[in-house]
Amino acid sequence: MNIEQVIKGKCWNGVKHIALCEIFNQFSGMTWASNKWADEWNCVFIDYMNAYTNLKIDTTDLKNATVKTLKQNTLKQWDILFTSASETPDECAIASEIEDEIQEWVFMDDHLFWLRIKDEYKPLIATGYLKYAFRSTMFRKQVFTVVRWVTRFYISKTDFMKLKIPVPPYEIQKEIVNILDKFTELEAELEAELEAELEARKSQYKYYRSKLLDFSDNSNQNLITLTMWDIYDFQYWTWNNIPESKWEYPVYWSNGIVWYHTEYNSEDAPVIWHIWAYAWIVNWGEWKHFVTYNWVICKHKNSLVNKRYAYYLLLIQDYIWQQKGAQPFVSYDLLKSPVVNIPTLEEQEKIVKTLDSFNTLTNDLTEWLPAEIKMRHQQYEYYRDKLLTFN
Repeated sequence: MNIEQVIKGKCWNGVKHIALCEIFNQFSGMTWASNKWADEWNCVFIDYMNAYTNLKIDTTDLKNATVKTLKQNTLKQWDILFTSASETPDECAIASEIEDEIQEWVFMDDHLFWLRIKDEYKPLIATGYLKYAFRSTMFRKQVFTVVRWVTRFYISKTDFMKLKIPVPPYEIQKEIVNILDKFTELEAELEAELEAELEARKSQYKYYRSKLLDFSDNSNQNLITLTMWDIYDFQYWTWNNIPESKWEYPVYWSNGIVWYHTEYNSEDAPVIWHIWAYAWIVNWGEWKHFVTYNWVICKHKNSLVNKRYAYYLLLIQDYIWQQKGAQPFVSYDLLKSPVVNIPTLEEQEKIVKTLDSFNTLTNDLTEWLPAEIKMRHQQYEYYRDKLLTFN
């Protein structure tokens, strides 16, 4: 099928772009929820990460929760889920569609909202078309115009419903879905192979890092025993200002540096994400930097422990999520409690030098793998956007 010719023949005045409020009804996530991910529960729900990471919802990956009342809106097949808020504007209103059959009485995370197509528009929308249309660059540009900020970035749901999506003829939608489904499947296979290789490299590095830092047999007579609290002061930080990229000091978030700020509150130290879906991500904060809320500032305080050595000790701790209300988190007690055996400063410096070199080598060896994955994804996005761009 020549898509352009069909569009010209059937849409001589261009493809119609229709406001979301005309096509969909909007619903919010579950209310009065507690004990998410707990063993005791009275309902199941689709969580934030399921929608954020998947083009289509994994209906087999349902989480447990407790709600005060079951008299709430429940999800159905073909509903579209969106992330409602995040730490960066890029992660707001990421869409995922429920394509597979879903059991009855499934709720949705209160950090999401969803759209359900109105009956009169169901015959006009091809199965699978919406999941691609909502992730297209054209639509994402519209999304940024309705992102707001208070303590986090969030979507103005009223303004969101005023945004528009292109609705080409039904057969055009079907052809677009057919092409992009095949492209998505191929991309997923290629990425899986590359990610498996990348994971193998990382596992190798973690194995040798753990071996170098393991003094549990006490064969080394020059060891001292400390807790992590003897090495670090752990501090949570509250911050409500909007950063600007023109400012000087990097601001850390789960995937590294995302903004810049006028102040710094940490220098050459680890930063730990302690709550929500990213609990226990650790980054090394180079030079002067700003640690924002939901991160833990790690203030090094022990002269008997090399700064970088202390950072590597944090990386090998097997911290386990706890529950704080509805969200998993790493508590102060968890951070403080591990007991570690520390060799002399001279030995620490040797180990740090080895691990830094190994880290550099590992990064060099795996640098092309993420780059290849990124290139494949950009190629996919290019063709997706070409197919979804209409006059």
